[in-house]
Amino acid sequence: MLIVTAKMKIKPETENIFLEKTKPLIEGSRAEKGCIEYALYKSTEEENTFIMVEQWQNQEIFDKHAASAHFKQFGVEAGPLFAAELDVKVYPIVE
Repeated sequence: MLIVTAKMKIKPETENIFLEKTKPLIEGSRAEKGCIEYALYKSTEEENTFIMVEQWQNQEIFDKHAASAHFKQFGVEAGPLFAAELDVKVYPIVE
């Protein structure tokens, strides 16, 4: 298994639009085979910052997710709302 975090800093005044754009991504991702968890959290320490926390069965399934239509569509639609580069980290679970 692996955990993936995606930290997203968005432009001020775009939160409502950003949250609308995340809905299809979250719904589509949760429906994918091999998705264990997919949740969006808002930072209490950094303004306009969100983190997506994902848990996948394995790297191959995560790679398929990254190539999915809903993932790519999110990038196209939400990309202009970002105030900084997306910060993605992948953590394989140590068993």
